[in-house]
Amino acid sequence: MVFTSCGSDDENIQGDLGALALRTDSSSEESGKVQSVKTIKPTRESLREWRFNECEPSFKGKAAQGVSVSLKPQKKSCTVNIPCDIQPASVNQVVLNMTLGEVTNVRVRFKAGGKVLCSSEAFRQPIKRTPESIFLGMPTALSLDSACDSIELVFSGLIKKKASHLFGVDLMWVPPASVLPMVNATPSTGGPIDLGEEFRMGLCLSSGVSAKALAQIPSGAELRFSFGIPRQALFANLEGDLEVTLSAEGVEPSTKTIP
Repeated sequence: MVFTSCGSDDENIQGDLGALALRTDSSSEESGKVQSVKTIKPTRESLREWRFNECEPSFKGKAAQGVSVSLKPQKKSCTVNIPCDIQPASVNQVVLNMTLGEVTNVRVRFKAGGKVLCSSEAFRQPIKRTPESIFLGMPTALSLDSACDSIELVFSGLIKKKASHLFGVDLMWVPPASVLPMVNATPSTGGPIDLGEEFRMGLCLSSGVSAKALAQIPSGAELRFSFGIPRQALFANLEGDLEVTLSAEGVEPSTKTIP
């Protein structure tokens, strides 16, 4: 939630306070820790179960940079399907440890019975000469009500068809609150928040936590604010109401509840 301005609709009236800095006196539950749910490493045995489409795999067991599978593209796009049981809402980030032979668009999909259940966004990655982590968020996985039986790595934009190397895949649980600007005891106007279709400057509130802002407000001013659910938690089936109260000395408090 973000308080975007405090002023009048009439631009000629002075006293626009801009964004109000929020703070909280409430104690909230810990956002939780980032957890590694499963780590997948290529082995000679596991590669027999992996499915490679439009790329030629080659196991590299004695390379100086570590064990990997080399992926030589045969066309401008290719996929790697890896069998893996993923329980609903247990994973919301996939981390690939890779080198890339050329600029590549990378995305990951969760599948079941050959059907795509959810997908990350595609991210354009530069050439990587040494193994580096590629972080792919999967917020839509929070809405799944059935397990996945495989993950599919999708590589596209492969103009030169140069080989890349996959060293491993980490399936992660990242608490949304750990990567969002949360309200705390220090007054703040927050940071950029992805609301799915647009970015807004603001602060996030966890369930049951209240925030407040203090300001000297001129006569005739009004409070404007926007609110929404961050993309990281958009598919978590959240429920609740937003309650906003305005109070001042000698004035009856005014409260508005928004479902």
